[in-house]
Amino acid sequence: LTAQTGIASIGNTGTAGGTFDTVAGSVDVAPAGGINGLVFDGSKMNSSFLTNSLATPMTGNQVHSAQAWVFNPGIGNEEAIVAWGRRGGGNGSNVGFHQGTHGTFGAVGHWGGPDVTYNNPEADATAINATASLWTHLAYTFDGNESRVFIDGVFVNADAHGALNTHEFLGDGTTPLPFALGAEHNGGDITGTPIAFSGTIGRVRVDDTALSD
Repeated sequence: LTAQTGIASIGNTGTAGGTFDTVAGSVDVAPAGGINGLVFDGSKMNSSFLTNSLATPMTGNQVHSAQAWVFNPGIGNEEAIVAWGRRGGGNGSNVGFHQGTHGTFGAVGHWGGPDVTYNNPEADATAINATASLWTHLAYTFDGNESRVFIDGVFVNADAHGALNTHEFLGDGTTPLPFALGAEHNGGDITGTPIAFSGTIGRVRVDDTALSD
């Protein structure tokens, strides 16, 4: 990507095709640690394709994996890299893949008991804190029962929380949900920026399979 400001849209090179389009704030392309990436700071991009389409069946208890290269100088409790579903419950109805230090939901926000942390034991955030201001590869898999999280290819924690029930619609029950970069979705709209990311995202990949370690 060439350095530029105010990115309106970027193509998705995955099999789902389509685009990610800026719906809140401004997304720039700028260098972090000498490598260009998409810079988010309270901003958000949504996919033109939907999580309940035949090409991307990522709702309910669909198995999946997510991975990303990120550069974040100041890691908060939970900062969403890529997300689908939505916030607001019930338990297990959201998927927010995070770079975060929180001892309950710093890695993945599923809503409620199924939330996942990078910290193992949960009081120790040493591994995720060490990723600040470094290009870092974060990864997460869900096999239908257990979530597993990784930092730079190293397994750091697992949570056998059971099945998910990922939302496919907004709270109105009819508006289908897209994927989001840089934030999660609220229950009432898809342009809000809860759990916003505050760094640079270099690459994101989401699969509808549970990848091996």
